[in-house]
Amino acid sequence: MSLRRWHFFQRTYEPLAVLDADYRLIEANPAFYRAMGYQTDQSVQAPLIELLLPADRAPALQALAQLKHHGHICFQARAITMPQHWMQWLISADTEDGIAYVVAHDITRQQQADVRLSMLQVALEYAADAVLIVELLTQPDDPKILYSNAAMSAVSGYPTSALHGAPISMLTGLQADYKTVCGHVGATRNGEIISHAITFYRPDKSTYQAECRLTPLYDNEGRLTHLVMLQQASSRPLYHPAELRYQIQYDQVTGLLNRSGLINRLDGWINEHNGKCSFAICLFDLDRFNRINDALGHNLGDELLAAVGDRLRAGLPHEALLARMGGDEFAVITSAADDLYAYQIARQMLQALEQPFVAGEHRLYLSAGAGISLYPRDGDDAGTLLKHADSAMHLAKSQGRNTVRIFTPELAGASQARLELDMQLRHAIEVEEFVLYYQPQIDLRTGKVVGVESLIRWQHPSRGLLTPGAFIAAAEESHLMPRLARWVIQESCRQAVRWQKAGHPPIRMAVNVSAPQFEVDDIVTQVAEALSVSGLAPCWFDLEITESMLMRNPEDSAAKIARLRALGARVTIDDFGTGYSSLAYLQQFPVDTLKIDRSFVREINGDENDTALIQAIVGLAHSLGLSVVAEGVETPLQHAYLREIGCDEAQGYLFAYPLPADHVWPAIRHLDQIPLRV
Repeated sequence: MSLRRWHFFQRTYEPLAVLDADYRLIEANPAFYRAMGYQTDQSVQAPLIELLLPADRAPALQALAQLKHHGHICFQARAITMPQHWMQWLISADTEDGIAYVVAHDITRQQQADVRLSMLQVALEYAADAVLIVELLTQPDDPKILYSNAAMSAVSGYPTSALHGAPISMLTGLQADYKTVCGHVGATRNGEIISHAITFYRPDKSTYQAECRLTPLYDNEGRLTHLVMLQQASSRPLYHPAELRYQIQYDQVTGLLNRSGLINRLDGWINEHNGKCSFAICLFDLDRFNRINDALGHNLGDELLAAVGDRLRAGLPHEALLARMGGDEFAVITSAADDLYAYQIARQMLQALEQPFVAGEHRLYLSAGAGISLYPRDGDDAGTLLKHADSAMHLAKSQGRNTVRIFTPELAGASQARLELDMQLRHAIEVEEFVLYYQPQIDLRTGKVVGVESLIRWQHPSRGLLTPGAFIAAAEESHLMPRLARWVIQESCRQAVRWQKAGHPPIRMAVNVSAPQFEVDDIVTQVAEALSVSGLAPCWFDLEITESMLMRNPEDSAAKIARLRALGARVTIDDFGTGYSSLAYLQQFPVDTLKIDRSFVREINGDENDTALIQAIVGLAHSLGLSVVAEGVETPLQHAYLREIGCDEAQGYLFAYPLPADHVWPAIRHLDQIPLRV
């Protein structure tokens, strides 16, 4: 470093540092030491990651793993010596000298400002007062609504998604008193508040009048840019009976009937028909919607719900009624002479959801489960009919996506059993009744164990050891899978490290991931955190993702796989051959391994026609530089054939059943001593 550069490096107020190829601190200026909470004369030669707060290391590790590929990275983390201060780290790689340059910025005040702004936004969104913000410059004759909060949707009857970007005339009709208000506003000063009674129109063309406080906002050039309209909760007028009924019976997000409104209509139909004709109730519950809300925020979630309501409504028969029952559940009442007609209507509704939805910048794919009950066969009052439709719907959701089920008397008992299972699952998570079993994976060339797959089990206090088929569907329905899946990843990594610390050689740890976790949750962050906390080297971690899961959103899947590979982890396509991926799509996924589904292995019986597909999969994988694992190997014939066609690895009952952790290595030593079978 030249003398001039050295003086700049030492005297600048920006915290600067230099890292070696292992990201170890080799030089830093006084500003860096001050920012990190060290004395300026201290010499700190340690990996940068060890200088960071443990809770913030996962994103740092993830970013550093990408430095060699991208040349520049940026992440936020706190120093272990200054836990109250957030730092933004900008790191650039110098590939010629094998070093990296670090610039750090203290962004604590910015973070605090962001938190305050977020709190203000939340306070405004959930305020009891109805708020509208109108942008006046672009279209002054009929200005656009820039913002509205939940209270405004509740009082106006329009969902939030319908108000945003809509002309103000949709609410006010540009009546004379509104134009008068605009004239008064034009004569006020910036921030000065005036009051005026304004008549508002609802979607059904009914009206209500409210006293509004109007605040004009001007820019630096004195132009009137925005108008804030606030309707105080305490000053809202008493509604006429018809207006009160509207508030009580309609959903503010979708504009559809709500649960109360549907039950009111249902009671009316029952009283009117008195058992003389038949109609059906279909309940629809969206899959994984709570995870979409968590990932994208409630505003986009509401926008998506409104779009779902519009699409369902467009496909309904003319006489049918559609309602949002709350959360992600919708209901349809339609005339139905028999089960078949009701089933066909429900299938049409599910098919209407198959095309992707656009929410903000996201393309989202939805599915649902549907349950049906018929009047008067399944009940003669609204409560019973809804309860029975709900039982059928839960059965449908337990049997897979886009499934329809019709109520039968046997479901009443199943509903009670499902409730009990839900309560037991929640208790099991709290008292840690879940355990992991591990099934060895064999290298078919050498006969040696090269890895294990972790498999969750429930050590039920009265029913014994339960496999996933007994509880996974219930866990997904109860929204407990994210907690279980996160625990499986963390415990698998911890167990791999325990074995290594006990003196066993490293072996690969394969972990399955559920569709909801991969599609919505930040699976890359979860893996990075588990690896960081446990200390497991990423090369010994293998994430298994099903083929059908990848194909739901190929572009997003490919991006996540690339990030996992950047961490150093391995990625396997599980159940390969059961989905519908093309070779073109397969080439987009930067995976390491294809895992042949057990249904193909089961067909190996000496008939070449039945095994041609397996041979083709092995050849395809090898041509793409991928290894192949066959699961479900149970017979010597299957073993011999897979070796013959060049399959790389296998697992199954022929070698070992899934085993508890303390039985794994005795089994591995036994398997390694068995002569290779031919």
